[in-house]
Amino acid sequence: MCSCRLTTLDSEGAKTVQTRRLVEFELAIDPAALVNALATECGRPGAPEKRWYGSSATLYKDYPVLMQSPPFLRVEWRAVPSTAAFLNTLRRRVEIAPPLTISEDFTNLRGLTRDQQEHRLRDLNQRGHTIEAVYMAGRLYGLDLTQASKFVKELGTGVRS
Repeated sequence: MCSCRLTTLDSEGAKTVQTRRLVEFELAIDPAALVNALATECGRPGAPEKRWYGSSATLYKDYPVLMQSPPFLRVEWRAVPSTAAFLNTLRRRVEIAPPLTISEDFTNLRGLTRDQQEHRLRDLNQRGHTIEAVYMAGRLYGLDLTQASKFVKELGTGVRS
């Protein structure tokens, strides 16, 4: 179990802190099929919905299950039972590592190199904090909202115009 604290800046420049509970599983099987399935799901577009004016799609980029470094499967735990109760149930069958806390501060990126800044902004965007990434890109590089949004989107795709 891992408790992750993420510190970012809001549009007024005030610090905001978000805490997430994560459970990470080390898989004993070949994770290739699961990696492919998760990548396919993350790349899927929003489902089109018919409207009176045509159709549109809404896509919420909330991916509570990720495999960033196989064979470790990371699940954001927002369910009942609590993480502690869930892990206590598993404890009889598998080895459970001690809990840890990770704190990441995205508020001071100015001291980093351009590549490091872009890596951190991409990471923030991939975690679902697109608004914060756009705001920070605007502050770092003097971009307006449209330019910063385009910049963050391009970071995610790896294609720069």
